[in-house]
Amino acid sequence: MFNPKRRLEKRSKVELEMGSDEIPDLTKKVPANVLSHILTFLPLDEAIRSGILSKKWKDLWRNTTHIELNEKKLIKPLSQLLISRKFVPTKDVTKGANRYALLVYRIMFHHYGDLPSFRILHLWKSLLLGEVQSWVEYVLKTREGVQKLSLECELDNGEMGEWFLFKDDIPKLNFSKGIFQSLGSLEMINYNINCSNAFVGCKNLKTLKLEKINLADRIINDILNNCVVL
Repeated sequence: MFNPKRRLEKRSKVELEMGSDEIPDLTKKVPANVLSHILTFLPLDEAIRSGILSKKWKDLWRNTTHIELNEKKLIKPLSQLLISRKFVPTKDVTKGANRYALLVYRIMFHHYGDLPSFRILHLWKSLLLGEVQSWVEYVLKTREGVQKLSLECELDNGEMGEWFLFKDDIPKLNFSKGIFQSLGSLEMINYNINCSNAFVGCKNLKTLKLEKINLADRIINDILNNCVVL
């Protein structure tokens, strides 16, 4: 005769022996450097959240060799408003840009080790606040081995035209002399550039992608003269 109570007691005993409440950690034997490499393929917000998987994953993002920061993903609820293409008040954009600026520094402060590849996407307001130059200078001066740098200014979710780059009140990027000399690859999208000195000593720069950039002819000539292996 079927006995539910006996069935449950037997099942409980089996679950206790099997440890049914614990999910086996399939990555337990995988070396930490391999796990860190896996995280390089994830956006930073997802890489950080991987810490909930187990204690072993908790701080792995701090040693990843690639960081990609995206303001629309890291700052909420501004990100949802932009994705929905609703009108975003200027004060909300400014507030989001300020929060993002602090977040970038906080993330970089908690990251350690070499950083061969760094990519940052931000909204146009960060240009007005002068944050972009500060981020780049901070990363290239405090992290050894940066070889690939990618910068992109997102013009209000694509609703601004290229005319934005030619407005008089939009600051021109003017990095310090020789700041790019460690790079082998540089990408810049949607900027006003006035910093040919930043390319002084760029003997290793083999890839330079400038897309939707406003710069004078003399700056182009200076860049080409400094980057001898382009």
